[in-house]
Amino acid sequence: MDGKLDELLPLLDLLETETDPSGHGMLIRVHTILRDLQEELRMIQTDRDELKASMDAQREEFLRMAQTIREVAELFSVKVST
Repeated sequence: MDGKLDELLPLLDLLETETDPSGHGMLIRVHTILRDLQEELRMIQTDRDELKASMDAQREEFLRMAQTIREVAELFSVKVST
């Protein structure tokens, strides 16, 4: 995510330094920058959603593996004690 922020910081610099006496060009640039920022934010949200889904799937797999390990341990304890 830091990489995304690094990409967005130059846009902030552009907003702060770019000037246009008539103001029209500046509005167009601001609109373009805002549209680009919106797209970047959508991409970040998508990445975040995909990461969450992946982590949830890994958690479920971990829980299944833990249950299997418990069951195997229980089988071994039954065999050892009988």
